[in-house]
Amino acid sequence: MRPIDGLLIDIDGVLVVTWEPIAGAAEALGRLRAAQVPIRFATNTTSRTRPQIADALTDAGMPVEPDEILTATVATASYLRAHHPGARCLVLNEGAPLVAMHRNLVWQTSDGLALDTGFYVTAIEQAAGVEAAGVGVSSV
Repeated sequence: MRPIDGLLIDIDGVLVVTWEPIAGAAEALGRLRAAQVPIRFATNTTSRTRPQIADALTDAGMPVEPDEILTATVATASYLRAHHPGARCLVLNEGAPLVAMHRNLVWQTSDGLALDTGFYVTAIEQAAGVEAAGVGVSSV
């Protein structure tokens, strides 16, 4: 069997669940560190920075450095730099109030009815567990 070149370990569900350590995870990570296996950690978490994630794991008994962590945010930034250099981006993350200009579900076009903002507002509300403040008038 070939020696292991390195491991990419998912964080949520492998090391922690809701930032609580999974039994045996700290010990297993300690054995990997003692064996000097190169390790990087991956997560889709977007609500915490890499230093915050490293602190949470370290507090849970799993010392991790921020530069060992690959997040969806970091991967997205890398992709955008490579494929859309200089482009402006609007990043929406947790903690921001949701304000909708209106909640119309559809609008009339020359081709017939088309989905309008309200459809997307409802989807975002459901996904984020928040209620949008509606500003404009909704007709449908």
